Amino acid sequence: MNNSFLEKQINVAKDNFNYFFMKMITKIIKLFIVFTCILLINQFFDTLFMNIITLLFTLIFIFRVYKIIDEYTYILNDIKNTFIDIEFPFIVDTNVIKNDLIGMVVKYEK
Repeated sequence: MNNSFLEKQINVAKDNFNYFFMKMITKIIKLFIVFTCILLINQFFDTLFMNIITLLFTLIFIFRVYKIIDEYTYILNDIKNTFIDIEFPFIVDTNVIKNDLIGMVVKYEK
């Protein structure tokens, strides 16, 4: 019996698992960057109004990070549960991080 189709599905599942893991990480990094900027602005303009805005944004930030982690862990667990016996390692793909955070840079080389 030829298991090549099953092997292809397992490889695609591993690629999808790593892709969704890296998407979750990059979304959280983006939120941390915005949160850091808000905290820096709060340090420059230390007023009651800015403190209230920062407090509200902190609560929203915690909720959004929870929602992102909840959404992607559902997807990752679904992929893991589909192939019960196979272990899915977390591989950090720098290309996905570069494309999501910095953006794709067009290269005009020959």
